[in-house]
Amino acid sequence: MKLQKDFEMLKEHCIIIRRDFNTYNALFFSGSDDQLRKAASTFFIDIAEIMQRDWILQACKLMDPAEKRQSKIV
Repeated sequence: MKLQKDFEMLKEHCIIIRRDFNTYNALFFSGSDDQLRKAASTFFIDIAEIMQRDWILQACKLMDPAEKRQSKIV
């Protein structure tokens, strides 16, 4: 049962990452990026960086262990 629940969580997480990646590609690699930059270059460059960082972060979260580690300060 836990394995099935974990798989469902992974599936939902992957769907969100893919949706964000598709949105990023549609906005910035569909051939309309020049028009977007002319209309609001600062906004779209910033949002592109934010979206890119976010989907990379979300993908990295998939690879990190889900355990808390604390180091002792001596």
